[in-house]
Amino acid sequence: MRLLDEAFVDEFKGRLINVHPALLPAFRGTKAVDDALAYGVKTTGVTVHYVEHEMDSGPVIFQQAVQVEEGDTADSLLARIHKIEHELLPKAVRGIAAGKIKPPAPESRWVHIEE
Repeated sequence: MRLLDEAFVDEFKGRLINVHPALLPAFRGTKAVDDALAYGVKTTGVTVHYVEHEMDSGPVIFQQAVQVEEGDTADSLLARIHKIEHELLPKAVRGIAAGKIKPPAPESRWVHIEE
C-alpha cells in the first residue's frame, strides 16, 4: 500500500475510492486493525470513501460496524472485516457505475446517494 501521487489524485478527483478496515476517521493508516485491538474498542468496522490527498481522509460513501469479540486476534477480526469489505466495495462500485452515488460538491463532504 502507498499513497497516490497528488497529481494523479487531482486528475481523477471524485472517481477514486478506497476501502478501509475501520470506521473512519478512527484508526487511519495501514495498521487500523492492530490499532483498534490495541486501543481496546468494542466496535470497529469498514469504510468505503473517496480518495483525497491525505491518507484515509476522503468523504465517506458507506460504513458498517464490525464487533470486536473477546479474544480476537488481528487475523480473526480481519476475517470478519473482509466479509463486510467484500459486500460494501462492490455495492459502492455498482452505485457509482449506475449514477446513484455521486461525489460531494466542491467544499462539501456530503456524498449524494440515491436509493
